[in-house]
Amino acid sequence: MKHPYKVILTLAICVCGWWQSLPAAWVAVGASQNLTKATGNQYETSVTINPTNSQLVFMASRNELGGLYTARSTNGGVTWTNKLIGQSATPPTGNIPRAYGNTSVAWDSFGNLFVAFLSQSSWSTPATYVALAVSKDGGSTFYAPYGTGPAILLPAVAPARVGDQPTVTVGPGANGVPGSAWLTYWSNGGIWVSGANVASSGTVSNFVSQLLPNQPAGVNFGDIAIGPSGEVAVTYGPNSGATGSLYVQFNTNGAVNGSFAAPILVTPVNLGGFSYIPAQPDWGIDPEVGLAWDRSSGPHRGRLYFVFTDAPFAGSADTDIFVLSSDDYGRTWSSRTRVNDDAGTNSQFLPHISLDQFSGNVAVTWYDARHSPANNTAQYFGAISTNGGASFGANFQISAGTSSEAASIPALKDADFGDYTGNAFADGVLIAAWGDNSNRTGDNPDGATDFDVYAASVYVLPALAMTQTISNVVLAWPNPSTGFVLQESPDLRPGAWTNSTWAVTIAGGQKQVAISNPAGNRCFRLYHP
Repeated sequence: MKHPYKVILTLAICVCGWWQSLPAAWVAVGASQNLTKATGNQYETSVTINPTNSQLVFMASRNELGGLYTARSTNGGVTWTNKLIGQSATPPTGNIPRAYGNTSVAWDSFGNLFVAFLSQSSWSTPATYVALAVSKDGGSTFYAPYGTGPAILLPAVAPARVGDQPTVTVGPGANGVPGSAWLTYWSNGGIWVSGANVASSGTVSNFVSQLLPNQPAGVNFGDIAIGPSGEVAVTYGPNSGATGSLYVQFNTNGAVNGSFAAPILVTPVNLGGFSYIPAQPDWGIDPEVGLAWDRSSGPHRGRLYFVFTDAPFAGSADTDIFVLSSDDYGRTWSSRTRVNDDAGTNSQFLPHISLDQFSGNVAVTWYDARHSPANNTAQYFGAISTNGGASFGANFQISAGTSSEAASIPALKDADFGDYTGNAFADGVLIAAWGDNSNRTGDNPDGATDFDVYAASVYVLPALAMTQTISNVVLAWPNPSTGFVLQESPDLRPGAWTNSTWAVTIAGGQKQVAISNPAGNRCFRLYHP
């Protein structure tokens, strides 16, 4: 005889069933919000979540008229406060020098919020330099990581070298060092990396810079990730042409002055550095390869994930998003897992990958033209893997509106959707940010023309399981799952839910509630306020 208890997971939606096992990942997509609400184009987003307090979120993006548009949230992305920074070559205290864009952000567990960007000495010069600044107050003010001044330039050589598309990441240090910060970027014809140690006090050491050894010629557009023991992986792809190859290089020792091994060819692709599709006809797309390294305590700890875009043949607009993984520093790789689940031949492009270091779940987000008859407009989509990248769940649309590069009025150059998008994933919440000119929220001062930065929170609902003994019903869900409250109700009426008073214990990586001698009908749900 079936027990009269039910299991319900909800966050604006309810999923229920008698004793049924829940699918790999149930998600609820929050409302799209316009973070910039500014004239001109804002795009090329980067997002980071404070690893010690997932309510603190920071986003930075390129502002095509100059500077970086930033936005901060102190309640997990429910509300945001924006600020335009980096507009002067001689910035006031707490600001960054004149920023051109190509921003990347990362928040470590020692209070450092890093922002990497391209800086220009004046609006009229075409030269751009890789710059790095740090905030200790959640993105309100920024200063150089060490020494004096508003930022440092990398590589740390004189005279400064021009650079492109920096990416910053943070994680544990190696050889007893508490933390580390690493950047990868193109400079003077090749891929560079710069690394620094971070003390438990948050003090950042001098950055050590090096040109990756033995790299192929003509590469760019890379990413970087830090492993569980402080080891470092750098990836990059082609800078031109209609086809190319994707590579990765490892520093398995993790020391900031340590050497990187020779390049490993991960996969050839039928996209070059500038491959043109109807949705991105002027700027083009590249494979936009990205990395995520599992440092969680889950079953796939140590696994490196590798996302990229590919097409069945050179010149095809039928681009798809794929993920590979490796458990042995790139010596072997899994077979390709296709992320997008559409049945058509329209384009998917500009993916970004992130990993929830609490659960080990993997998220990928991207622009998707599946609903565009002419394959020239796009919405923002996502998907979650809960099984180590072996498969991804049903795709979900994140953006409420549809964007079109043809509608934008470029202030400086026709960059379409830009070079990349961003997301961050922590404690069961995926926060995505992307360029959007749908004006779906009605607060873009340019209307449905130039791009503003939009963001939305995607809540991955923890799997609530039920088992029955002779005297108890035991409810269990993953630990940690902060922000979720166990509630109960005699029925499914919206106003009947109350917070459960049963004691919660932790055992075997699960939060558990043992309900003794249950009587009558009772419904339970995990609820995220």
